[in-house]
Amino acid sequence: MNVFLLKTNDSGQQDRYVEYILDRKTHEHKAITHVEQINLLKFNFKNLDLIKSKLFMFFVEKNYEHYLNDYSKCLILTSRQTIESIQEALSEVFINLEKDDSDSEQSTLYLETSLENHQNKLIVYCVGESTASRFKLFIKNLKQINPDLDRHLIIRLVSEPKKSEYKQNACELSKLIAQDYESIKSSLSFTDSFKYALYPCSSIRRDDLSKNLTQSGISYDEINTYDTGPCQKGLDKLFKTISLCQNEASFLVFFSPSGCDAVFLDPKMKTLIQNEPLKFKFVSIGPSTSSKLKCYVDNSLIYELKEPSPQALWDKLKSILNES
Repeated sequence: MNVFLLKTNDSGQQDRYVEYILDRKTHEHKAITHVEQINLLKFNFKNLDLIKSKLFMFFVEKNYEHYLNDYSKCLILTSRQTIESIQEALSEVFINLEKDDSDSEQSTLYLETSLENHQNKLIVYCVGESTASRFKLFIKNLKQINPDLDRHLIIRLVSEPKKSEYKQNACELSKLIAQDYESIKSSLSFTDSFKYALYPCSSIRRDDLSKNLTQSGISYDEINTYDTGPCQKGLDKLFKTISLCQNEASFLVFFSPSGCDAVFLDPKMKTLIQNEPLKFKFVSIGPSTSSKLKCYVDNSLIYELKEPSPQALWDKLKSILNES
């Protein structure tokens, strides 16, 4: 049985899902013979001058009070690519920094999670732990030129790290934002130029978060900072690898709705799956991805994780294999 993780990953680094499965398959389930992460998407940044004009004042010029009073009180981050687009927008700053891609010193960051002392601080909402970790890395690098930056930030997450139920999605995030907004709005000054939230996102983002913000009476400035499209090189690699596996069955693990589109709108992959449907098991990282998968395969063939984590994926793979 092969496991293909259809997701992006930082180049040169072992994917944490791959690492977790490889560590356990030898001892717990030898039926899994091949594990590979394949990137099926490419991202093209855009509107970088616009996002720079919004955030340079806060992150680089250290003009915190002016930014928070006249521009935005919070920043909404729903993907790693959003953070990378911000970093690209501030590239003139990063080009002279000593880049650190490790997680080892993230504990040195002073980042509050409570709204108790929110004055003069930007509230940063992250859709999940992975996005939050990427943002912390971004801040750690920026601290080389702005040592006190982290003391002007509050990180808010949908759920605590040890919470078991799956809640890390944009819909739940919007509920948290609305809840926080109600608790602090009386202390805010609303100028003509002020928008409560800055929301950089993909040009194909789902409507859930934006719709819920509007319904909650929250003003926001939405900027499309990147386009998402299929990566033909990755699709060709997936097709070739599966074809070489001959009669072996494969798990296709999808991490985003865009990944589903990339596979099923590719003529070669679509034909391959349609010709031998019993060779494939379709695993989804969460509700949004499952909804997209249902457009292409029967619901009975989709296995959804209880939460987006390597442990949850491993548990699901074992469960499916034990049923076979």
